[in-house]
Amino acid sequence: MFCDIIEFHNPRIGRFVAWKRQSALSMVLAATPTHVMNFRKRSSYVGPITFVPVDNPLWPVFTSSPVDAPGFMGYAFDHVTMAPGYEALKDTVVKSILKELMIFDTPKNAAAYGRSIGRAPYAAILEDEDAQVQVGQAERTSHLTFSSPLRRQLSKYPVAERIRRLRAKIKAVDDCIAATPNTFVH
Repeated sequence: MFCDIIEFHNPRIGRFVAWKRQSALSMVLAATPTHVMNFRKRSSYVGPITFVPVDNPLWPVFTSSPVDAPGFMGYAFDHVTMAPGYEALKDTVVKSILKELMIFDTPKNAAAYGRSIGRAPYAAILEDEDAQVQVGQAERTSHLTFSSPLRRQLSKYPVAERIRRLRAKIKAVDDCIAATPNTFVH
């Protein structure tokens, strides 16, 4: 799946991109359009599923326009690291799926940029309070998120062992917080 081949340098940016491109998270990567057609012919599954043929000579090659605007943090694509073994897909598959999704720090800066170009930018905005609520809601209703080193590390274990290991990590953090003095110097 698309969400398994990329991760973001900054997990917070990854959360906002995941919210903005929720439908892209579940895209299934297939080797070729022929593989997709063969699956469709043989399968009785009729639910929604989006396939992305990886070996497709029609992938567009494009460069994102340079942007010089306050608060512009780059395109989502600029913040991506590929999962090992998928590096060759970055400039075709990943760039095409993330498209021109821009990252802005605040709604004010995104709006100012939008006024300068005459339309609202296609953007994930990190300090947008309404979006933060929606991101939290989306995370509770969807179990999909972008890849992470922890997820890859845990993938080799059965579910019960994953849960045990995650609980141990959470306990270690809780113990560290509890052991930290909470007095403030005035």
